[in-house]
Amino acid sequence: MRTIETLIEERTPLDSVEYERDEHQVWRTRLRFGDATFVIGVDEDTDAIMLSEQAAPRDPIADVSNKPPWRLATGKPLFSVWRMTNDKGADDGLQLSFAETARDAPTIIQLIAIGSALHVFLVQRTDSIESNRSARRL
Repeated sequence: MRTIETLIEERTPLDSVEYERDEHQVWRTRLRFGDATFVIGVDEDTDAIMLSEQAAPRDPIADVSNKPPWRLATGKPLFSVWRMTNDKGADDGLQLSFAETARDAPTIIQLIAIGSALHVFLVQRTDSIESNRSARRL
């Protein structure tokens, strides 16, 4: 059995990302790293975020590996994971950082549980955004 810690140590790249979803919301996100698959979901009773090993899909699956924000992380190894806790003490989010080394600018993706669904966000440094805007003006 592989763990998230093992994936980080082994520098296994993210191969693909799939959503279990309908046209309105995402229930689970399936991350494939080589022969290991991890599922991020929401506990329907508590709205807490859950991370588990491969589970059989229960809903339609959409491959989102080449869609924002995942296309920025696909092919990169998982560098670190943070569990996020809200002001009421509930674990309702995960932050995943993808990078080859500590010197690389990471791709940071947050998955937040809101109303029994997952919401996915790309996190960017504000100085990077300003640098990109300045470069486009030249």
